[in-house]
Amino acid sequence: MSSSHLLILLALFAVTIGDHSAVPNAYVITMVLAKGKQLDPYTIFATGYGAVAIYENSVYWLGRWMRTHRAPRWRVVRALVRGAEAVSGAMARHGILWLIFGRLVAFLGLYVPFAAGQMGRGYPTFLACTTVGTFAHLAGFGIAAYMLGDLIHAHIARVGFGWLVAGIVALFALGQGLGRHRRARGRRRVAPDGRLSVGQELRDAVENEDPQHR
Repeated sequence: MSSSHLLILLALFAVTIGDHSAVPNAYVITMVLAKGKQLDPYTIFATGYGAVAIYENSVYWLGRWMRTHRAPRWRVVRALVRGAEAVSGAMARHGILWLIFGRLVAFLGLYVPFAAGQMGRGYPTFLACTTVGTFAHLAGFGIAAYMLGDLIHAHIARVGFGWLVAGIVALFALGQGLGRHRRARGRRRVAPDGRLSVGQELRDAVENEDPQHR
C-alpha cells in the first residue's frame, strides 16, 4: 500500500469515528473516489467499519461504567450525557430498532450506544444489533457511492478536484455549524414557568449526585 493510500485511510478512520451517523460523509467521499485513486473498496469498508465499531463499543462501556460512577466533567462526556437524554425515552420503547437503525438519525445516532450502556442493555444484544446496523449502514452507502464513482469522476474532470473538495468541506462545515447552533438553543431553553427544563435538571443531578448514593 502506498503512503498516499495509507494517509487517506487514516484520515477516513479518524473522521468516521466522530462522523458516522446519518450520511457517513468521509466514508462516502472515499468510496466515490476509490476508482480514481485505485483504492480497494473492501479496505475502505473495513476501515470505516473498524472506526464505527471502536466508537460504539467504547461509548457503550463508558455508559455502563457511569451507571455506578460519577460522570467525569470532560466535555465529550457531557455531550454524550445530553445526547443520551434525548434518545433514552425512544430506546425504552423501541430499543432494538434504535440499536440497529438509530445510526440513520443525524447526530442522535452517535448517542445511542452510550444510552444503551447507561440503560443496562446486555452486551450480547448490543453487539448483535450494532454489528447488523453498522454493516447494513456502511454497505448501503458504500455500494451506492462506489457505483456512482464513474459519473462523479466525469464531473471532477470538468470542475476540478480541488474545487470539489472545497465545496464538500464547506457544506460539511455549514451542516455541523447549524447542528451545533440548534443544540445550543435547545440547551438554553427553559420551561414556561421559568424552571430549568427536564433535561437540564437531569444533567445537574448527574453532575452533583453524591457517589455514595449511586
